[in-house]
Amino acid sequence: MEDMGKRKKINLNSLGILGVILLFFSTVSLRAQETPEQILQHFFELYKTSQEEAITYAYGTNPTLMEKEDSNYDEIIKTLDSLVPQLGKYHGSALIAETKLTTKIKHLSYLLKYEVMPIRLSLTLAKDDVKWKFFGITFDTNELVDEMIKAGLSLDNQITNAPKEVTSLVSDFFETYDRSTRQAVDFGMQGDVGGSLKDQENLNAAKTELEKFRQAVGEVQDYGILNYVEVANSYSYASYLVNFKEDMVRFSFLMYKPNKRWKIETFRFTGDILDQLQEATKIYRLKN
Repeated sequence: MEDMGKRKKINLNSLGILGVILLFFSTVSLRAQETPEQILQHFFELYKTSQEEAITYAYGTNPTLMEKEDSNYDEIIKTLDSLVPQLGKYHGSALIAETKLTTKIKHLSYLLKYEVMPIRLSLTLAKDDVKWKFFGITFDTNELVDEMIKAGLSLDNQITNAPKEVTSLVSDFFETYDRSTRQAVDFGMQGDVGGSLKDQENLNAAKTELEKFRQAVGEVQDYGILNYVEVANSYSYASYLVNFKEDMVRFSFLMYKPNKRWKIETFRFTGDILDQLQEATKIYRLKN
């Protein structure tokens, strides 16, 4: 009788182990059948509370990424650990673009909206015979800004119907400029305002430069939008032609909406606009 009791316990334990094994493979099977949308949803849920957990999850879908000699896993974690604490509150993500290269390859880019400034996240997903995996993941800030400026300064494929909140901000900027160039810099460089000495030095230099500029060109007579570029309903670049008493100048504004309201991150002004306007009206550029 004693031996039978032991055998029963052994059998029950075996069944318990078998149940765990079956549960494990069932979970793996369900994970393997996840759609790209489900994978991305899980990634962003993790990202809300831990960037490292999200990145680890992404690499975990495709272990070969971690094994590559040029794996950027450690670099990404290190960069985010140093950058994210400086960016303020996280307000979620917004899709910038999605490209379906084939039925089994997707490339997506997202705007990660932090209070101070956004980060662009680029992802590549691909499917093998069994499941979807991450095949690439990168973060950038400077390249995104450079691309926004390049698109906004171009007069090809012009878009001039900027949202009212954006055009109102520009109007407020020029009204402030009429009163005080120093206040205009504070209003138009909210993304550069910080507590460091370097930030204050940059602001003071900008105020000096804008005041010298105003003395040279005089008061604002009129202005109109040249081009407007916007991504993810949260990040934009607006280019304006401004007619001053003594000259015509292009003012450009980089704007950001981390949550509900737009703000001007920074602005620039250049005097090269006439040559570009002449180029834009060449016969070979005219559209039927």
